[in-house]
Amino acid sequence: MKILRVQLTLLALAFCCVLAAGEMRIVVTTDLHGHLRDLAALAPVIRKHTDERTLLIDLGDTVTGSFDSEYAENSTGMAEALNILGAGLWVPGNHDFAMRPGEFREFVRRFKGRAVGGDWRFAGVSGAPFAVLDECMKIVHAEKPQVVVLAWHNGLFTVRGSVQNILRRYPGIDVVLGGHSHQEIPGRRIGVRTLYVQPGAHGRAAGVVDIRTDDATGRITRVTSRLIRGDLANPDPELVALDRRLYLESRGIRYRKLGDYAPPRPGEYGSPLGRAGAEALRSAGNSDAAVLWLGTDDRERRPSGFTFGDLYRLLPHRNELCVLDVTREELTEFIVEHDHLVRKRDYPQLLFTSGIKVRRAGDGAVTRVDAPEKLTLAANDYLIADSRVLRRLAFDPARRFRRFGRDEREIVAEYLTNRKPIINDHENKDAVK
Repeated sequence: MKILRVQLTLLALAFCCVLAAGEMRIVVTTDLHGHLRDLAALAPVIRKHTDERTLLIDLGDTVTGSFDSEYAENSTGMAEALNILGAGLWVPGNHDFAMRPGEFREFVRRFKGRAVGGDWRFAGVSGAPFAVLDECMKIVHAEKPQVVVLAWHNGLFTVRGSVQNILRRYPGIDVVLGGHSHQEIPGRRIGVRTLYVQPGAHGRAAGVVDIRTDDATGRITRVTSRLIRGDLANPDPELVALDRRLYLESRGIRYRKLGDYAPPRPGEYGSPLGRAGAEALRSAGNSDAAVLWLGTDDRERRPSGFTFGDLYRLLPHRNELCVLDVTREELTEFIVEHDHLVRKRDYPQLLFTSGIKVRRAGDGAVTRVDAPEKLTLAANDYLIADSRVLRRLAFDPARRFRRFGRDEREIVAEYLTNRKPIINDHENKDAVK
């Protein structure tokens, strides 16, 4: 019987899948972030597109981003969701590496498929450097596969470790399955031979990749891809029940009151809540200054007050507090860089500060940053990794860089609980000059 041997290079492991006949199908989801409602609608549609020759892969960022999935009594609910979906492989994303080691181990234990890269998390490592991929590709080439598929949690246009850089280094990859940037890309040719597919986020779509090879030569004759979407009128009953259960388990924490605050509105750099959150990081890090990237919300404030669930909506991901040495010039460069990225990507978040003063023009553009010539800056690890400026400083052996092992959201919640309530009047005339 003819077989199709497909090599899947997933983080630090090479996974070889042998399937009957000269064709196979891969169904891929990514960046679910705990959103079970859309996934429940998508699951029956996925099943219609799967059979014995299908491999279902989830590309990570699976848990954090949904209050219910993260704070339910059993925080492995999304492992159950992947089992219900029938996923065979799980590739952790950047936010999955933010899970505590015990949580990560339990997630991997409960997932019935194969979790790839888990040994990295246990060793405290995140990401896949070229040195590891080099070793991985040696295994791939030794297997002499007919098709090479790279499944990774990274986007098409991510600068650091971009797919173009990967393909220049490893030109033998036929299909790249991507994630991280939440873009929907049904299929795009990169270079001469590679097809790139990315199914967006939150379970609103899944990617379907069909691969056919010639039985005689073993060469690829056709690779096609498309996105499929859920049917909200006919959701999967098991996932609906799981969604309800997680909500009931987490609602006690969700409605814990933190004070009489109001979320910052878009463009409101003078928000008392934003300033208090930045002060929380500065206090916890014992630093000269702090920056907090906080979401905005233009809805009316609820009479019940500001709750932990409200804070989660503004800080939906678990990020670790860090402190590093910067100069005033470097700090200014970072803030300008960050503002540019926010405008380019149309993010609703704002950057709040403590210990420094950011002068802005009427259109919000930075004109000056009032800060000492040299200072220590508290920020979360994700913000540092996403910044060209701060990432360079964090890897500079001449600079001090400290990680605190504490979750940014928990720090802010604790600080808000112990402070006197601040009434947000949505006005701060000194914030924009």
